[in-house]
Amino acid sequence: RGKALVNYLFIYKNKSSRFKNDDICSIQLESLDKVYKNAKRYSDDDFIVWLDLEGAAPETKFFIDSHYDLLGPENVKFKNLRDLPEYHAMLEDIDRMIECVWSAKHYPKIWYQVDLVRLVVLRHCLENTELDYGGYFYSDFDVDDVSLNDPQINLALSLAGAAAARTKDNHHQGFFENQYVGINAGQRGIGIIQELLKDTRLSILNGEENGFPAFQAFFRSLAKKYGVSEVDFGPPILQSWGYAIPANPDYGDISPV
Repeated sequence: RGKALVNYLFIYKNKSSRFKNDDICSIQLESLDKVYKNAKRYSDDDFIVWLDLEGAAPETKFFIDSHYDLLGPENVKFKNLRDLPEYHAMLEDIDRMIECVWSAKHYPKIWYQVDLVRLVVLRHCLENTELDYGGYFYSDFDVDDVSLNDPQINLALSLAGAAAARTKDNHHQGFFENQYVGINAGQRGIGIIQELLKDTRLSILNGEENGFPAFQAFFRSLAKKYGVSEVDFGPPILQSWGYAIPANPDYGDISPV
């Protein structure tokens, strides 16, 4: 395989009762530990953490930078989502869709935001002519191993130009979840991500509460198209629904969990 670029997202939602010290540091540093562990495991690949910290505790960026200085490997970079014009366009698009779809007003806006922005970021990477990677990935923070060398992931990429993964247990039959996706570089990859974005928008406009149904349907059809069973098409590397990254007691009151 060629060199990979793995993307993560953190979008600050609002102060939550789940996070006891949200007013100190609004990001869970244990999440960044997961990124660093994967970056060290795949030291020849690159990793970006995209951040939208609007409304977050003012000290959050200080803690991110200090934590990185202590523990972060050189192949991890942080970027501001709000520097992307495509991100602002997506936020405006979501507002228009919510106005058009009565049911959408009953679901948290963040659900649409995170399910679309992961695809927008991948499209941005694929269309950026200054980048030169063989494949582009999105991963949630809680994926222990982004499995860049996994034979199933690389089989799916070589056959279909895109790869997904399944949960470790049988929740939803262990089928595809949008916690993780890989796309090959090139025009084929751009076409795939455009189709996924279109399907996700249509899913929201049809009243779905998030982008998961469109994602699952897309990869089920992709596996069927290439005659590969869903079990063989994506490895079980994802955490079960409801999983929470454990708190690190060494972080004390800094981490919000």
